[in-house]
Amino acid sequence: MSRPYNLHSSSVIILVQAKPYSVVQWKQIRRRLILPPPSHGPDQRLPRRAPPRHPHPTPLPHAAARTSLLSRRWTRVWAGLPVLDFEGSYKEPHDFMDSVDAALAAFSAPAVRRLQIAVPNSDVPAATRVAPWLRFASQRLVGTLYLHVRYPWSWAAAAGRPVQEIELPVCDAASRITLDLSLRWRLQIQPAPSFAALSDLEIKGATMEARVLEDLVSSQCPNLRNMILKLSLVASSNVSIRSKSLSSLTYHVSKTSRIEVVARKLEVLSVRSADEARISAPKLAEVHVFGGPRPYKFVKAPRHLQLLDVRNISASLVQHFDKVEKLKLGVFIQGIKEYKSFVAATKKLPVSDILHVSWQCLKPRCHGFVPSMLHILRRCNGTRRLTVNYYCYGTSASPSMICSCPASCPCRLPESCNTDDITLNLLEEVEINFVEGSPDEVELFVKQLSKCNAPVLKKVAINYRARHDTLITKELCAKVRSMCRQDLNVEFNMT
Repeated sequence: MSRPYNLHSSSVIILVQAKPYSVVQWKQIRRRLILPPPSHGPDQRLPRRAPPRHPHPTPLPHAAARTSLLSRRWTRVWAGLPVLDFEGSYKEPHDFMDSVDAALAAFSAPAVRRLQIAVPNSDVPAATRVAPWLRFASQRLVGTLYLHVRYPWSWAAAAGRPVQEIELPVCDAASRITLDLSLRWRLQIQPAPSFAALSDLEIKGATMEARVLEDLVSSQCPNLRNMILKLSLVASSNVSIRSKSLSSLTYHVSKTSRIEVVARKLEVLSVRSADEARISAPKLAEVHVFGGPRPYKFVKAPRHLQLLDVRNISASLVQHFDKVEKLKLGVFIQGIKEYKSFVAATKKLPVSDILHVSWQCLKPRCHGFVPSMLHILRRCNGTRRLTVNYYCYGTSASPSMICSCPASCPCRLPESCNTDDITLNLLEEVEINFVEGSPDEVELFVKQLSKCNAPVLKKVAINYRARHDTLITKELCAKVRSMCRQDLNVEFNMT
């Protein structure tokens, strides 16, 4: 018997099952649903249940029904309910789609508050098979639409599959739409009218033309507040997004040559895969940027942020802001040229109360962890708390070897490890998460950190993973503590 579904007091979840239920199974289902016995007749009303104490629907015991076997009495149980959730077994995707078709055809209520369909991941159906579900949503939906048809998971697996077009008809009463689509589907949007009630939109996996994407956001969604885009353009293009209502934007769209965002209410922005960006957002509070250093220009944005998260440091990005409450930096250096770019990009950093650094390298082409961290600390006099994630891969053969780069690299100069010019007047606490790499690097960093002018620094916590339990010995703890000043509390933790 396939896995059953929870049946809520205000919704029904229909299970796809290849084989009919046995008589015993049907009796169990009827008993769990609190249905009256068959002798009560087709017109007997269902017993009323007491209202739930919790404001959300309280799930009944597991129950399931196969659409193709439903009698008229069963149809009365679910066909008028305002929420439909469909989830199928990965073993019978075609039976699942047949059952969804039958259930939507039998649905009698004038409107549905939520329509959720998760197609099994065993194979991707034809776009023409899914199109009627979207037409049903455009006619009946007054709330949330969730459609998941994601297989194959990668572009490599999708290679060779034909491109199929699928159109999202206008759902003028939909408030939230989430589409997790096949990578080989090209999403088209019905040009008119608008998605007047739509406040939250998320599209993953599909491809779109730049023009279609621009029209959707800038013209067809006048009340859109939150948008997540994780897809690909059909061809490399410039994209312009203009919105008077958007407050949160996640733009992870490959093949974007240049992204322009003009949004007067935008507060949260996340960008990935864009070669260039131009941002006009006077209320911006959080910025997340992924990918290599690229020219990002903020023409109208505040100089003070709550959060700046930069996975690969760009001078044009970090030097625009004067102060951030929390600064997150990702450092990945693989050559002399990259190290020089890192030094140039971090000549000026915004003042931050909390600093979080994720330092990564890949041996043998990596640069010293200690010089890189000290270079950052020279520009962080206002930091109160420091967190460092240390990743150094390729160290299994000689885990005690300190990272080394060519002798000509600037990070090998003696002054790169000098601490006389580092003042950390506000630093109170340091946390180091040892994920992978050489423990000698971490020990050396703690030693140099204790030499900095940090008058209020009282605690340094070094967290190791459970697989590194052999590294934490009494000798190691004693050695590290002996390197530090006596009033500094150094903790070793296993996570």
